Amino acid sequence: MKLPKAIKIANHVFNVDEWNSNEASAHGRFGECDCNTLSIRISTAHPDSHIRETLMHEILHAIFWSYGVKDIDDEERTITGLAVGLSQVWQDNPKLYKQIFGDQHD
Repeated sequence: MKLPKAIKIANHVFNVDEWNSNEASAHGRFGECDCNTLSIRISTAHPDSHIRETLMHEILHAIFWSYGVKDIDDEERTITGLAVGLSQVWQDNPKLYKQIFGDQHD
């Protein structure tokens, strides 16, 4: 799967980079979202389905931070914030969904 170069999330643009699989393994992760540097890194040494899931996971971390969701928020507020954020990501990045999921549902 080819990763997008950048993803707009709220009013931020997160750069997306391939993460060296050895370094990712050393950190015990498949992906990483760094909100300080506005970057997402994804190890691509896995099947496409896992890469897609990891990318979505990191996008949700970025939404969580961008929309100010807090650990103490209740479930409904958290889900609402993530739903609004994900809707905005799809709207601001119209090619992203197809880039991540392709035509696998056809």
